[in-house]
Order: sequence, then structure tokens, then C-alpha cells
Amino acid sequence: MTRGLVALATLCICAAPTGAQSLNAPARGIADSLSTIGDMEFTNGWLDSAEAYYDRALAVDPSHGRSTVGLARLSLAADSVDAAERLFALAEEREPDVGHIQYGRGLLALRDGEIAQARYDFEAAVIHDRLHADALLELALIKRKTILGRHIVDRAYRKAIEAYPQHPRSHLEYGRYKREAGFTEEAIELFRQQLEVYPRSGDAHIELGSLLLDGGQTWHARRLFMNAFEVTLRREVEICLLVAATYMADRQFPMARDFYAQALEVMAPQDRSLFEDISPIAGLDLAQRARDLTGPERVAFLERFWLERDPTPITPINERLLEHLRRVSYSRIHFSQHVHPWDDRGTVYVRYGEPDHRTTSSRPNLLTPRGVEVVRERYLRLLYGSNVPTLLLDSTQPAYPLDDPANLDFDPNSGKLLGYFPGAGGQALGDEENTDVIFGTEGGSARKRWEVWTYSSLGRGTQFTFADPTMGGTFSFAQPPPTENQHLAARLVELAPAEEFDVLSRSIPDRYAYDTRLDPLNFYYYTAQFRARANQTRIDVCYGIPLSQMMFRERDGEFSAVIESGVAVYDTLWNVRGRTKDRATLRTDENPGEKLSAIQTDMRSIYMPGGDRILLSVQAEDVISGRLQTYQENLRVSRFDSTHLSASDILLATSIRDTEPGDAPKFVRDGRFMLPLASLTVQRGEPVHVYFEIYNLMRGPDYGETQYEIEHAIHDDGSEGSTGILGSVGRILGGSSQTIGVEQVVQGVREVEHQVFELETADLAVGRHVLVVTIHDLKSGERVTRRRSLRVVSEQGS
Repeated sequence: MTRGLVALATLCICAAPTGAQSLNAPARGIADSLSTIGDMEFTNGWLDSAEAYYDRALAVDPSHGRSTVGLARLSLAADSVDAAERLFALAEEREPDVGHIQYGRGLLALRDGEIAQARYDFEAAVIHDRLHADALLELALIKRKTILGRHIVDRAYRKAIEAYPQHPRSHLEYGRYKREAGFTEEAIELFRQQLEVYPRSGDAHIELGSLLLDGGQTWHARRLFMNAFEVTLRREVEICLLVAATYMADRQFPMARDFYAQALEVMAPQDRSLFEDISPIAGLDLAQRARDLTGPERVAFLERFWLERDPTPITPINERLLEHLRRVSYSRIHFSQHVHPWDDRGTVYVRYGEPDHRTTSSRPNLLTPRGVEVVRERYLRLLYGSNVPTLLLDSTQPAYPLDDPANLDFDPNSGKLLGYFPGAGGQALGDEENTDVIFGTEGGSARKRWEVWTYSSLGRGTQFTFADPTMGGTFSFAQPPPTENQHLAARLVELAPAEEFDVLSRSIPDRYAYDTRLDPLNFYYYTAQFRARANQTRIDVCYGIPLSQMMFRERDGEFSAVIESGVAVYDTLWNVRGRTKDRATLRTDENPGEKLSAIQTDMRSIYMPGGDRILLSVQAEDVISGRLQTYQENLRVSRFDSTHLSASDILLATSIRDTEPGDAPKFVRDGRFMLPLASLTVQRGEPVHVYFEIYNLMRGPDYGETQYEIEHAIHDDGSEGSTGILGSVGRILGGSSQTIGVEQVVQGVREVEHQVFELETADLAVGRHVLVVTIHDLKSGERVTRRRSLRVVSEQGS
């Protein structure tokens, strides 16, 4: 056994005994140390190791009562009640008047749910030994679950710690109490003190790590969770989920995926079903369909469900699915006290994620953004109309009342809202020893804890109010309080949080943003399809990313940014047909911020069988800032057969020139370098270059010549009227064709022709236009038409 070697090493410095009493004193000290290590091992779940240490303690000191109690607790953990009772009695024989038997009875009573009897037994143990730390801690845990004032519970925990500062659980349990009460900093300090007392406390590692994770200290949290792996037993699933959450917070999604996969692999089936269930975030129809399907059909359905929600389809990581796993895990940890799988807070959290603002009765959040205030004011006016109490607008109380609003009471001197007073015995908000709101009940006064969550951008802005009337830690949607005001009663029912959630979830099944901290990266793109070999179609995806959207870093007078872009293709069953992604570094000697109209142009080409229907996802990400955008469109892949006249899509370019050494091959078409006009926007007066291909021209029988006519037209915003057929068209540039007269009748010798021309824009009005190109094969009589939208802006870019 390697655990506990540090403590055992300290035993080696004990002086050699010199007499009978000395012989007993070192033996008792060694037994105490071994028993303490056994307690620590028991706390961490290493039950076999704990038993070994208790046995070794008893071998050193056969009359050691603490070790006997330890064995009794092990028996109780194994449901061997009779054995536990015998061991507690034996401990009392070995160490009379220490309270071992009373402590044991208290544990047995707790096991049977007899809280009052357990409290009596623990108090009896303390009477026998006022420093009985285990009994004092159990009393504090019992008081924590009652309606006693916080100062009473604090005092109970402090007594347990003072009785035995080295206890393996006292600081831990006190910290948990402070955490649940909302005193985060105090809880952190207590968990740290527990680790100082017992560095191998797995629970303290996990509790402290969770608080640091909530506070954004992800690296420190991850280190604590990794340490917990080494010192705890049978908690692999919980720790894997927490480690994954740290990677989610750091946006290291591949690492998060791996830890979630590890957790799901070893998770119990009933727990795994919670993570696989889509009903908390799906609409009613989808949720019912998921329940009706079984086997491979259900697997395929769920795969498609998550693929449709993947914000980054060009990567194998589905961040939306990972976020769902994180929310489920978070709800299981934070909102599942005494209820499975979670209370109403967890139901909201899984569906809508972290609220924009939280405030609670014990720790009011006074840092309220204006958007949150607007939502609160809207609820107040919906409830009270134009008669909203002015003081209530500035109060930290929930907008949705937890008691009859007629009982609102204000301090006439300070103007502060004191609280609700439904009857005698109520206590005002602001009591020095209790910061929770006090509510009177028929049986006397009792506290009612509450939480208010605000989602500013959900619907018209939504607030959910939760209440914990039993003080058991389980929060539910606040219920409409009784009131004699019938109009108000109707409004309270209509605006009840449960009703609001039910209505909202039907229209907005879930809320998710890839990164709520950042605005999306807005960029341009369009597609153009061309015939390729072997019945394949080449789809060119033309990107245009405004440099003003990018974050550049300056170093040694050079500005640089990193862009990652790509495409993903799915078929109609959401099977992945292909992905492509690459990363490019943009460098410039000038500050890009001074060139707001500059655009970084790029292109991707993918090949698909003609006639297929696909879902195309186009994505770009600014790697430095993390801003991301994904566009999706359903696309029918053109089928270019070999028998009938057809044409490619129209490719608009900012420039077309002869190729030069070093030109990127992806921009080369028919021996020319073409830089796409990805924004499909041009300043008036600047020429636009047009490129398209013509397929399957009929060749003459004698010399194999082709003859065809090309008509070009510009329509305003797709209307029937045009600005002229030939007047807006500049010169045709090269190619294998020849221009014959102003009718633009073209002769050639190939079945495939490549056409390039300039489109003059000086006479075009500012606004949207449609370029229409019609090809007429004069030998076969066939016609084909292609269109491309174009936006013309003024010289100022309006």
C-alpha cells in the first residue's frame, strides 16, 4: 500500500518506550495515526485499504476503539447492519464512556431515515465526549437541513472543526454548506483548508475544482480534477465529465470530446440514457419520434439530429452535442439534490443553457445589465400595469411574486422593500442573521429561498423564478400565490414560470450559440458549377472575407491574421460525403483597419456526381479572435450530359489575366488566372469580368465547325426591363472563338467553348441587377440560359 506512507513515516521518529506507560502511549499514537489514514481512505472510497489500516491499528493496540468504529462503518457501508451493531458495541467495551455506541446508533438511525432519533443519539455521544468530532459533524449536517438560522448551522460546523481540526471531512462539509448558501469565497477557503489537512481528499479536489471552474480558472480546476483521479475510487465518470467541462470552457473541443467519450463508455446505462435523451431540447414531434424508434433506425435518427445542429460541419467535432453533454452533466451536479435527474432549474438549463443573469435570495446579484433590467420591467408592467410600485422597480425581489403582492411592505423612512408579511411571525428581509426572505406559514415562520434566471434574448426576453419552500435544496418553478385581486390572479396564472416555459419550449426548443462572447464572422460566398470528367460536376465555392472582420496582430511592423475555412457536403440522409479545410496566414505591411473595403478572396473546389441533391456547408473562422460563421444551403448538383447543349454557371471575377509563375492553381481556368468576385458587389464604373463554359455544341459535317450566338442582358433586380442587350457588354477576350459582327455570332471548332468578357458598369444604376446570358446553338437550334446576380454600389460603397 503506497497511500498514507507520509503519515506512516512520521511514526518512525517516535522515541523508544522506557516503561509500561511509555510502551502504551506510543502504541496508542501509532494506532491513532493508522486509524486516521483508514478514515481518509474510507472517505475517498478505498474501502479495502481502509479496512487494512484499521486492522493494522488494532494489531498495534487491540483496545483501540476508533479503529473498531471504523470497521463498524465499513460494515454499515456494506449493508451488514448486524455486524456493524456488534462492532459499535465492541468499541464501547474497549473504550467506555467515549460515546461510540451512541454514535453508532445515530448512524443506524440515519440509515433508516429517523432523523430525530439520530440527532438524539449524536447529542448523547457528545455528552459522553464533548470533542466527539464525528458526532459533532453529523449534528451539523442535520442542522443544515432544517430551517434553523444560518448562524446556528455555522456554529455547529465550527464546533466540529474545533474538536478535531485534522478531521478528513469537517472542512469539506462546511465548505459544501457555504457553497450551497452562495458564499463562494468562504467555500473555496474551506476546501483549501481541507486539502491542507488532508492533501489526498478526493472530494475536496473535486469541490474546489468545480468552484474554480465556475470562476473561470480552468487550468487550476483541471489540475485538481486530474489529482482526484489518483486518490479516489469509483468516481471516474464524474471526474471525466468535469475535466471535459474545463476543456469546453477553454474551447479545446477535441480534448472535451475524448473525455466525454471516456465517461459515456463506463457510465451506467440508466445514467447514459440521460445524456442520449434529446427530449429536453427537441420539439415535441422530434422527441416523440426518437422515443418511437429503436435499434439502427434510432441511431441514424439521432446522428442526423445532431448533424443538423453542428455549428462547424467542416470538422469532425460537433460542438453542439458536446455542449448538450456539458449541460446535462452540469445539471446533474448542481440541480439534482434529492430529485432525479434534476429539478426545474436543470430542465431549463439543459434546454437554454447558462442564463444571462442569475440572482438568488441569499446572494442578490446587483450587477444587472440594462437588457436584464428591461426584461424585469416588462414583467412588472405585465403584472401590475401602470401601477408598478416605484420601489419594487429598484428591489432585488423577484418580479414574479412568491406571496400575495398585497402584503408587500416598505420602510417609510428608507423606502426599502422589507419583505412579505402574510401573517404574524414573519420576519423582514435584511435580518442580520438571515439574508433569506422570510415567509409566514400556518405552522409558524419559515424561509423560502428563490432564484431568478434571466435570458435577455430568449423570445421577447424571459425570466424564470424558482422557489425552494422546503429549504431542502430542490427548486421548482414558482407557483402563483393566492390573492384576492382577481385580475392579478389571472395575470399570475398566465405568467407563471411553468406556463411560460411550456409555451416557450414549443416555439424555441433550445438555445445555443457557438460562442456567445463574440459576434459571428460575416463573409461572402457563392457557388458555380462546371462539368468535370467521368460524369462528375465541379462545384467552385468562392469566398470573400472582409479584412475589417479579421483580427490582425502586429509584430516588427508586419500585420498578420489567420483564417481557417472549408466546406462540408452531406447527402439527403446526412451522411458525410466530403470535407475540406485548410488554414492560411494573411500578412501585410499596412494596417488592414485602414482598408475597410479590402476582401480576402479564396476558392474551394469539390467534385460530386451530377444529379445528386446535397447540403453544402461553407465555414470560415478567424483563428486569432475565434469568430466563426457557417452558411448552409440545399444544392442540386447539375448533370452535364454529353448529348444536349448546356452551360456552366457564370463566374464573376475582379480580374482575368494570363497566368504567371506562382499563381495558385485553384484560380486558373482555361489557362487564365481568375480572381473571383466573391461578394458579387462592384463599385459603379469598375469592370466586372465574366467567365462561363459551353458544352456539347453541334459540329458541322464538313469541317467540324460550330456556330452559336451569345446574348447578354442586364436586368434591374430581375425585372423584365433591361438597360440594353449589347450596350453594357465590353469586349470579348480571346478564347478559341471568333466574334462575327455586332450580333456576336461566334464560330469555333470545339464542342466545349470557354467564354470571357468584360461587363461595363458605368451606366448601371446603384442597386441589384441580374446578368442574363443566353447561348443559341445555330446548328442544333438548342438554347440555354444562365443568370447571376450582381450588386452595384456607388464610389463611396453605399
